[in-house]
Amino acid sequence: MSQKSFAKISIRIIAIYIATYGIMYIPSIATLFEFDKIDDVKTIVMVVFSIITPLILSMLLWLSSDKLAIWVIGNQNNVKPINADVTQLQTIALCTVGFIIIVTALPNFAGEIIRIYYSVPIIEGERILNTYHLSYLVTSSLKIILGILLVSGVRFWVHLLHKIKRLGLYEKKL
Repeated sequence: MSQKSFAKISIRIIAIYIATYGIMYIPSIATLFEFDKIDDVKTIVMVVFSIITPLILSMLLWLSSDKLAIWVIGNQNNVKPINADVTQLQTIALCTVGFIIIVTALPNFAGEIIRIYYSVPIIEGERILNTYHLSYLVTSSLKIILGILLVSGVRFWVHLLHKIKRLGLYEKKL
């Protein structure tokens, strides 16, 4: 594997990581519809910055990973091959991303449970859930689940990546 291929894979993994953060904020949009008076400008800004911007950035990183890899490694005349298996690198990268997602989501998850418990108003002996905190609890839960799926099912994801990579490379026999 060349340094360019390694840099390209690394950039694409970063793109996947950024895309997951954009996707994970989708449940928080539900809280906007809880309030009667929604400021359209604030709604648009929140949607753009929390969901669409990470997705656009990740697509741009993915599509320009070849050019960025060349920029990262610099002079291509001194490029040396890396003695590493692509499968091993992808396994390490997906596990690392999974652990980062879990580690960053666990404090948010615990914090939202505490916020829900203490900020829920009690009316006639019943607790009323605030959808704002509930949506962030769901978001944190989804992040934890995604991280666990990345770490525990890393062989599946690497196999899936290899299948996607080989799509369309073989001719179909009639």
